[in-house]
Amino acid sequence: MKKTCFIAILFSILFFCLADASGASRLISGDWEYEILDDSTAEITWYYGSDVTVTVPDVIEGLQVTGMYQTFQDHEGVKVVNIPDTVTRLGDYTFWNCKDLLYVNMSETTPVSLGYMTFHNCQNLRGLTIGPITSLGDHCFKDCSNLISSLYLDVEEIPNQAFYYCSGIPSIRGLEEKEVSIGPRAFSGCSSLSSMPIGTIAGIDMEAFRNCKVLAESYRMGKGVTILPEYAFYGCQAMTGIRLPSTLTELGRYSLHTCIRLEELTLPRNLKIIGDYSCVNLIGIDEIDIPDSVETIGTSPFSTDTKLIVGEGTAAYRYCADHPYQHWRLRTDEDINLDEIGTDATTAEEMAQAVVEALITEEMSDYDKALKLHDYVVFRANYDTGLTKRTAANIFFDRSGVCEAYSAAYHMLLDEAGIPNCFEYNRSHRWNMACLDGVWTHIDCTFDDPVGGGAENHIFFGVTNAALQDVDSHECTVLEHVATDPGCSYLYRMGNLDQRIDEVERLLVQNLDEGSLQFTIDPESFQSGNPAGLYNRLSLQVVSNSFQYKNHETEMEATSIGNEPSASVSIHFSVDDSRVLRLPTDLRVVSDEAFSGIRAEKIVFGPSTGYIAPDAFDGIDFLIFSGGNDYVKDFAQKKRFFYEQDP
Repeated sequence: MKKTCFIAILFSILFFCLADASGASRLISGDWEYEILDDSTAEITWYYGSDVTVTVPDVIEGLQVTGMYQTFQDHEGVKVVNIPDTVTRLGDYTFWNCKDLLYVNMSETTPVSLGYMTFHNCQNLRGLTIGPITSLGDHCFKDCSNLISSLYLDVEEIPNQAFYYCSGIPSIRGLEEKEVSIGPRAFSGCSSLSSMPIGTIAGIDMEAFRNCKVLAESYRMGKGVTILPEYAFYGCQAMTGIRLPSTLTELGRYSLHTCIRLEELTLPRNLKIIGDYSCVNLIGIDEIDIPDSVETIGTSPFSTDTKLIVGEGTAAYRYCADHPYQHWRLRTDEDINLDEIGTDATTAEEMAQAVVEALITEEMSDYDKALKLHDYVVFRANYDTGLTKRTAANIFFDRSGVCEAYSAAYHMLLDEAGIPNCFEYNRSHRWNMACLDGVWTHIDCTFDDPVGGGAENHIFFGVTNAALQDVDSHECTVLEHVATDPGCSYLYRMGNLDQRIDEVERLLVQNLDEGSLQFTIDPESFQSGNPAGLYNRLSLQVVSNSFQYKNHETEMEATSIGNEPSASVSIHFSVDDSRVLRLPTDLRVVSDEAFSGIRAEKIVFGPSTGYIAPDAFDGIDFLIFSGGNDYVKDFAQKKRFFYEQDP
């Protein structure tokens, strides 16, 4: 009798205590197989019953049920499953291939995570009541073609084929403020999905939204996106807008094919590749501006009736020349509408990105980039006489600000364009310095935009520290960098200083011809006051950097006297030691034609020289006398030679 009882107990243990492949024990209670988890809750791993409507228990053998795994995998007959609000996890294969399943009901408020192929191939599933979904596995809802419930997602990644051919889902919420990465074919074939706002698409893979025909959204791609992959938005006939990032280098083949409701498409200025058929059937767009950066254009990427705007000599220009049926025209400066830049931007950072994307190309020099951005700020904004608007956002959105706002906006634009820059300021004013093609220079957008508008200019674009001397509110106090090259000046590059420079050089030669090495000049073209004082100092600095006299290099020290129309000038000639003749210190007389035709450029006299013959230096038009005495100095001045006191 004892032996029979022992066999019955052993059979019971074998029946109710199984083991899975990993060795973890699986227990059975009624129709349910379950596993005890580390947190002393239960995960149901199988349903042995045959009911059409099934209610999952919230407690099993005293343990709270928190998860399900493979529970109804490939199960036939079950049509309705009610799941308690204690369940927060539907793991891999929970409802995989349940072809008879019609409805699943869970708590609408309890967050739940879904695993790999959780609902895959539930072809007749129509209704799903579920709380916020916090994670998704690959193929999670794949081929749930009759599901018509709206969903709420609290995720940052939609994995591979998560909603592939869920052709009945009408809307998805929860992603409005998120940066979301979209995996390959994640929503491909969701032909009834009409609403799914997303904050930013941080990443996107092939066929992500293919044939989402009624998805009436406008999407923004994040800066990490470098490729819009093949078929990404193919057939998205209701999509109203797409903003491509400055980092994008490739439009994949068929990527925007048949997005017929797009009304504009701005291609980023760093785009390199336009793939096969990528922009065909964009019937809402009349013109597409092809960036000069594009190097490769694939097979028929545009409809022939879409007019392309191209730069002369570019790959797009050559493409149009080779395709006579393609409508196109050359780009002009009028093609950029500043009012349309950043219309969907909500922050200063987004606006700076949009401006740089619209105006800047890789082929531009740093100087040209900085000038283009300077003009955007100066011509778009007006000085705030109320003195309250002090941020970059005020310039971008209010189109008004004080010097802090101007310099902050310009700093943000230079940063976005990759140009090294910093602030220079004092107690009353702030402006910018930028390193343009390796040269640091001052740029003041505020002073180039006089109060009231209408007199915008480039006076303070590319000026030096010396040029800023005595200009109102421009005492430099930071001095992180010093600008010394007047060649950055817009005024100089545009020829606005040519008359002043010519006049300065004429007066320098005139004074040097008279034998003067230190003198004051008063050019007729000079004017007093600001900004004329800045013009004066820039002109003097340009001349001092390059001036030669009779093919002799000079070292020139020129200081404009305040803002007045005059300057004190000192000239030093650079003379090679081999061109210096040192006479004996006790030499008293220099006779007739003694140094006629001499090749020396500088003669050093001793203190004893008392007579120099009038023709001693015949045939020489350039000579520097040095040392000697008053007699030597007077002789030099009479002959219009130069005289230096110190040898």
